[in-house]
Amino acid sequence: MSDELTTQQQSNSREARIERLRPYQFKPGQSGNPNGRKGGESLKEYAKRMLSAMTDEERQEYFKGLPKDKIWEMAEGKPTQGLEHSGKLTIEQVLDEIENEPASRQTVENKEPLQNQG
Repeated sequence: MSDELTTQQQSNSREARIERLRPYQFKPGQSGNPNGRKGGESLKEYAKRMLSAMTDEERQEYFKGLPKDKIWEMAEGKPTQGLEHSGKLTIEQVLDEIENEPASRQTVENKEPLQNQG
């Protein structure tokens, strides 16, 4: 009987949290930042302007202080990462993930070491 009561209490608690958070959800078409960003030059715009004003010698000196992978990314861009997204998330889905995460997570001690298959 105590298990049923605990499950019922958890269900009520979860539903109460959902209802408590519902007024704070963005409505469809509602912006999270209705005023937009502040005007003026962004840091990115400033950096572009500064780098474009450098001489070739100054650029070479600047590149000496950067890791090679960062220089490569500047020239070629970052590698693309495939991300899958199923669409909109509801508060209920997020809370389900939060509540179920610890139960589904395995600790390192419980995992068997990887075998060399080569």
